[in-house]
Amino acid sequence: MDVVTLVPWRPGDARRERYWVRVRPHLEELGFPLFTGDAPGESWARAAACNAAARSAGSWEIALVADADTFLESDAVSRTIERVSRTRAAARPHDHRWMLNSASSKLFLAKGSKSLEPGRHLRGDAPGGGALVVHREAFDEVGGYDERFVGWGYEDSAMNIELATTRRWERMSGNSYHLSHVQPNILSTPAKANRALLEELRAERARAIERASRFAGYDLNAVL
Repeated sequence: MDVVTLVPWRPGDARRERYWVRVRPHLEELGFPLFTGDAPGESWARAAACNAAARSAGSWEIALVADADTFLESDAVSRTIERVSRTRAAARPHDHRWMLNSASSKLFLAKGSKSLEPGRHLRGDAPGGGALVVHREAFDEVGGYDERFVGWGYEDSAMNIELATTRRWERMSGNSYHLSHVQPNILSTPAKANRALLEELRAERARAIERASRFAGYDLNAVL
């Protein structure tokens, strides 16, 4: 299998750059060529950056789309890649996305995930977002990430809905650990526009999401 890791990335944020120094070797240790992508123009757009990374990677069969601020479990990634190689669709390589605060991020970087205690160091388990393993056929069929989504927020949910209703989308067991940094304002104008786009897509694909949920055995709306 021709597997690559794709990371949307733009330098300039000091804390994220400090994290990237640690996260990049972790992702490279998974054993796949790593390609970063940036959105054109001055404004950041994660969707466009993911597509740029996919283009820079050239010819590939399966891509792990990961972020510069998140650690993944290698065995979960391996299982997910194996699964996607059979389904030729897509899956998230974790069913728990732990959002770490500043103190627990430092503890994680110093001592690893076994040092974290639920309720004390784990700030919360985010239902959506996170990494994605996707087959090239599925990526091309849905046209990659929807570049109408600007900035940050909801572009990953839109991508997952497209995949779930066009081919197949699953969650695999595993954990991811999102390091703490200043988050974009979800009440900002771009984020509001992104949320509106997502709700339009949910309404448009409501029946298809319901069918996919019955097939998956759980409500996809709650986790996409």
